[in-house]
Amino acid sequence: MEVSRVKDYVRMLRDSRRPHISTTDIGVITPYNRQVQHIRKVLRGSNGEGIKVGSVEEFQGQERKVIIVSTVRSSAKEVEFDLRHTLGFVANDRRFNVTITRAQALLIIVGDASVLGLDPLWRSFLSYVHREGGWKGSPIPWEGGDAGNAYSASQRSAVAMDDLALLIERTRTMNLSLGGGGAGNADDTDVQEGNVDRPWREDE
Repeated sequence: MEVSRVKDYVRMLRDSRRPHISTTDIGVITPYNRQVQHIRKVLRGSNGEGIKVGSVEEFQGQERKVIIVSTVRSSAKEVEFDLRHTLGFVANDRRFNVTITRAQALLIIVGDASVLGLDPLWRSFLSYVHREGGWKGSPIPWEGGDAGNAYSASQRSAVAMDDLALLIERTRTMNLSLGGGGAGNADDTDVQEGNVDRPWREDE
């Protein structure tokens, strides 16, 4: 689903005549190696050669006119497992800063706002996007205007885990009503890559 959305955005950008956007003007950032490989494969098959796809660390010191961020959406069936690991990707000040500052003209965030909003810093940023008219898709799942950047890292982590527990409980209730299963067979190794700080590129 999320990879298809990335592909759709790339197609719309490439079809745009004003301004003209080339493949080398577009970058895609995603936290997991499997997602990187998947997006590269999909884009190669849809005239996306030249689009850089990589992790946050790979984009250190680089910019593109357009950056698409694929945060890896959690499915309802695997939400508890995904949230506990995806949180390690979003709750990181340095990765957040690099992620949102790579775009020269347009930044597109693709993901689950309920997951990103667990981190008050992301919630504050997404609230700003919503207030400024840049929000697309499902309604924002919280009241706008949260001052998340006032939290320390430890406070953000504590608040996020409290919100996570509430979201997991709501999802469990939803799964029971839908007859859903447990956490599924997500790949632990691939998910853990989103939590590990890989070597950062030197600024060019």
